[in-house]
Amino acid sequence: MDGTVFENADYITLAVSVISFILGIYVLGRREASGSWGLGLWDARVFASFLVFLGIGVAGMWFSNNLADGNLVDMFGEDSAEWANTIGFITGISLTVAVITASMFDKEAPIPSVAKNLVALLGLGMLFASGLTITVTEFYNPDFTGEFLMNNMPLFPMNEFLASIWTAGLLSLCGAALLGVVSDAKELAE
Repeated sequence: MDGTVFENADYITLAVSVISFILGIYVLGRREASGSWGLGLWDARVFASFLVFLGIGVAGMWFSNNLADGNLVDMFGEDSAEWANTIGFITGISLTVAVITASMFDKEAPIPSVAKNLVALLGLGMLFASGLTITVTEFYNPDFTGEFLMNNMPLFPMNEFLASIWTAGLLSLCGAALLGVVSDAKELAE
């Protein structure tokens, strides 16, 4: 990063994180939280939860990656790698909740039923690829570098033992989403 802590991409990432978090808190605080929001795809409470967890996840991703790269050593000292792993785990949980929440479309949403499971499968698959890359790199092949949907993996650092547990949980969630896609495809075919 050429000796500077922030670059333009960092400002954009932090702005997305803060806007998502604040907008989520604002929507969550509305009195008519039981009504639809936006395009009628999500209930206001679901949309607010998605934004809050997305904001936490994006900020955690930026923060843990900068800690792992050593850009924030002045603030955290030599323990910045340990902090990066801890914040990475919190980021992984937050993004998992955000993806699951994003797949909870309103029952009257003007989209096919398969969309719910496709959103869950793609989002959880991205997180699964990140966790699997951490696990494979640390336990099996240190030269392994992953890429999934044109994104370099891992998305953020995490302790390898926590990553293996998190990845196993994501595998079961991805399996459930894939089963839902197959079930919806059968219903559409009939």
